Amino acid sequence: MSDDKLTHHPPGEPRAPPESVSVMSLKGSKPKKQGRKPQPSHNGKASYAAEVPALLPIGHGSYVATDKITAILNPNSSPVKRLVHEAEKAKLLVNATHGRRNRSVLVMDDGHVVLSALNPDVVAARMNSKTEP
Repeated sequence: MSDDKLTHHPPGEPRAPPESVSVMSLKGSKPKKQGRKPQPSHNGKASYAAEVPALLPIGHGSYVATDKITAILNPNSSPVKRLVHEAEKAKLLVNATHGRRNRSVLVMDDGHVVLSALNPDVVAARMNSKTEP
């Protein structure tokens, strides 16, 4: 093809590709991405969703995984205050009170300490209601 055909063509007519460019169909031009393999579920059918742990609401839109909770404590005793202070120094403290008064301390299995504005009784009741069918 000459250069003048590339720079000027009549309006309304499709432009032909230059001879040096090969035209490929889009079908099959991209390799397919390998997706996640389906995981067998309890009923034998394949499931693509990851298993989501049961979440416990600890107040004001905050949740923790129930299988990670080791203890639910009242924050008023000196040993618990010391535990909270040590977790804060070690950068393992999660404050989920949203500016409200701390009423319970949740100790997680990985060493994190979570502060909640709900009473320990309320958190325990919510945990028990989540575990019952």
